[in-house]
Amino acid sequence: MNILHVILGNIEKKQGGMVRYCKELVEYERKAGMNVYVLYPGAFLFSKWPRIKRVSDHVFKICDSLPVAIGYGIDNPIRYMTRGMKISYRKFLEYYQIDFIHVHSLQGIHIELFEVADELKIPMLFTTHDYYPFCFKCTLIDYNGVICNNCDATSCCKCNASSGLNSISQRIL
Repeated sequence: MNILHVILGNIEKKQGGMVRYCKELVEYERKAGMNVYVLYPGAFLFSKWPRIKRVSDHVFKICDSLPVAIGYGIDNPIRYMTRGMKISYRKFLEYYQIDFIHVHSLQGIHIELFEVADELKIPMLFTTHDYYPFCFKCTLIDYNGVICNNCDATSCCKCNASSGLNSISQRIL
């Protein structure tokens, strides 16, 4: 079985709970005889053509991925919803004959990856490791520094407008 893990950073260099969990899971799956690949958002350039670049043996990064919120929120939602070209994802999934995709983070990933996986009938599992699907700052703390009890569009807009990074700051980080 060929498994693809979609995570937030390079498991060979990053630290933290999600990365450690993914690294241990990948090691276990490899010991069980599976071919395991890792894909993460990498270089944030200026093209709309995402390219998948090999980092090491079974680790790949998406060049020209979508930006990641990095816990600061989203200042301009359009930057996070830009469509990419499907062909890069299709070539990658078909070349490595991916049978299953385990998504650990949605940050930085074009929707086209999921659309192509669906077209190819590749089953997917999403395991959330943070609050990103519910709060773009991943904290559930509002713009006043208080625990957020209002999950509505107006509150989220105020919170993100006051804290989201602009594209230049994001690229630097």
